[in-house]
Amino acid sequence: CERGYLKVRNGSGLANNIRRSFIEDGCSVILKVREPNGLYEPGFGPGIRLLWSDGQEVGMTAWEWGPDHQKDRFRAFGPDVEKWGDLPATRNWMRIDLAAEAVALKTSTDGKTWRDVVSVPRANLSGPPAELVIGHGNMQDGLLQQFFYSSFFDEVIVSRPIQATA
Repeated sequence: CERGYLKVRNGSGLANNIRRSFIEDGCSVILKVREPNGLYEPGFGPGIRLLWSDGQEVGMTAWEWGPDHQKDRFRAFGPDVEKWGDLPATRNWMRIDLAAEAVALKTSTDGKTWRDVVSVPRANLSGPPAELVIGHGNMQDGLLQQFFYSSFFDEVIVSRPIQATA
């Protein structure tokens, strides 16, 4: 089990992520996020994602602009999947479970009771992921780079085996 803390401060439309090699499988990746401060561009909320060596990705962000300009939603995504979730609370946990049959993306307001957002079939993904990405925004810069914005991350946890879901 690994733990850590992170604050990312940058321009609102800048992609600012920490990437590390991640060849784990059959585990949970859990990230606690606090409500960000500052102005930000749609598509650039605090998030977590896993990248596969063939370019596939699965991940989740919080406080994004949702469909029909509904502000501050969770967004979960993967190959051929995008789902908008509920409104985040002031503190939230985002979780990715890497199981043999699917990659499940979940949210929680207490870190104990989990709500399913979306599940991505492992048939759409080849092997284990190659990288873990934690940070602010997408993988490329956006347009609104003049506003400052901070994303806060606590309790970055990678655990094996997959933690039980309440």
